[in-house]
Amino acid sequence: MDLTTLRVFTLCVAGAILSGCAGVSAALPPEAASSSPPSAQWVEQSFHGAGLVVTLDHPVTWRSQLQPLSIHYETDFGFLANFPLQQFCSHPSPLSFQCTGADAGTLPAGGVVAIFGTEGYGPGPGIADELLSQGTATTVDGHRASERSGNGSECLGVGANHDLTFWIDDGKSQGVFDITFCWLGNALLSDDVLEVANRLTLRPDPTNVGPFPT
Repeated sequence: MDLTTLRVFTLCVAGAILSGCAGVSAALPPEAASSSPPSAQWVEQSFHGAGLVVTLDHPVTWRSQLQPLSIHYETDFGFLANFPLQQFCSHPSPLSFQCTGADAGTLPAGGVVAIFGTEGYGPGPGIADELLSQGTATTVDGHRASERSGNGSECLGVGANHDLTFWIDDGKSQGVFDITFCWLGNALLSDDVLEVANRLTLRPDPTNVGPFPT
């Protein structure tokens, strides 16, 4: 997901309601359970959307914030951060919906934010393969995936000096699951990010709850 770009979405069909194109999905409380990785206190949470359930094992200080988003051709299942996030999406007019990633806040020293969901549900063949060809080939939870690291320029919020994105084949005919971590910190924080990525699990969700791409 390009988190730095101002995204403005208009109605998909003239006369259709705005929620048919983009909007905030009803909040679903993530399922939580305690876990005990070798470092500090961690917690396991599951998030739903687009017919998938992702389970993340993460430091307890990474709190689930904001509401899931259902956006044109993509979704955001959830947001984790160890500092307060600000709402960064709005309806500037009755016919548009825009999200500006920088408005989510400034990362403090030691700050980390993760955003995850799906993308690539637009028209045309080969979008999933194109997304999976970015970066370095890898696997996540047994799924074909790719990863790319950066200097924090593609982040939710401002001030990060590291970012890491994974695009993961979710087994669907369209789109991929993706997760981006952004942080401002040292090697210990980088280790936590990698540990969360390594512990991620992705499964089909027969309940079909959570946001879906529009």
